[in-house]
Amino acid sequence: MPTTFTTPLMNLVLPTVGPSGQVGPTYATNLNVALERVDAHNHTSGNGQPLTQGAFNITGDLELNGNDLIEVAATLYESKALVTAQLSAVYVVGGNLYFNNSAGVAIQITAGSGINLTSLGTIGGDYSTSTASVIYTDATKLFLFKQSPTQTANLACGPIFIYENTVASNYTKIENPVGLAANRTITLPASFPGSTLPLKLSASGDMSISQIVTADITDANVTLAKMAAASVGTANIVDAAVTTVKILDANVTTAKIADGAVTPAKRAALGEQISASCGVFNLTSSSTSFSDITNLTVTITTTGRPIFVGLIPASTTGDPSSMTTVTGGSGSVLIRYLRGATALGKQALNGTFSAISGLSTIDVVAAGTYTYKAQTSNLTAFSSQRIFTDIKLIAFEL
Repeated sequence: MPTTFTTPLMNLVLPTVGPSGQVGPTYATNLNVALERVDAHNHTSGNGQPLTQGAFNITGDLELNGNDLIEVAATLYESKALVTAQLSAVYVVGGNLYFNNSAGVAIQITAGSGINLTSLGTIGGDYSTSTASVIYTDATKLFLFKQSPTQTANLACGPIFIYENTVASNYTKIENPVGLAANRTITLPASFPGSTLPLKLSASGDMSISQIVTADITDANVTLAKMAAASVGTANIVDAAVTTVKILDANVTTAKIADGAVTPAKRAALGEQISASCGVFNLTSSSTSFSDITNLTVTITTTGRPIFVGLIPASTTGDPSSMTTVTGGSGSVLIRYLRGATALGKQALNGTFSAISGLSTIDVVAAGTYTYKAQTSNLTAFSSQRIFTDIKLIAFEL
């Protein structure tokens, strides 16, 4: 039986217990050497039993003296209630991973089951945890926003600046009006028209492409300044769609009407004014003063065109309409027309019987309301009898 044995972990040479064991000074020497090795052991290989997790009860910070923690399969963190002030620390608060930088700023790395994109200054919200995506395709130079793999996403933003695909180009800005009272939706037309037509916007925001009808035009809302020459073609206006109430008074001038475009059927009636019949007007006088012929007075409102003034038959039956003179000497009988108090000229009648068709005049005046009458007199003082039978006075614009 050997007098000593060697321990398996620290290789300590110890004396065998019993009568055959080691004795004397050698025993004491081996024992001292063994105890010194125990005193200096560090649990490395050959220096004691390697420690397991059950051997530790850490109650404070574990100092690694600036050394790396290597060959770690994973690190597990206890979720804290509040962020820590520790510099350069990695920890978990409320189930999310944080890192404190060297200035002590707490940076949240995760948000729920995804990366905390707000800390990166990129797209936020639940974009990263949904099926949404933002895709750029170099071939088409197009960004595509999608809410799912097969469906595009809505986009809410401020004013939109649209540029050409060039460097430093000018832009077109599309923006909402200031102080918009309520949300609104504008829906584009479903298709393009077969030809050029006006674009209309309904009260509900629906755009459509169709001809303009009367209901689309506010009463008296179309002014001459809004109708550029040749800008509205016949094909763009529904037949009979433009009514009188849609045209502002006095808003169609000569310049807006093509030469020869107004046919007789489109012109207003002459607006003729016809007096009552004079019956049988018999005047015997030798005076050169003019006398009114009974009933031969008319009033007419004109637009500025010349006025025809003349005599016509009162009826197509009975005695013929005429003027007969029976004179007591040589001389002529006069007839004239007055516009108000202004004489329009005199016409002389000779003989005993005269047709009335030649007794007329034309008065050139501005637009207005005028009263015309017929009068008769002698050219010189002599006795005569003037008989006007079934005659009427007529006045109308040419």
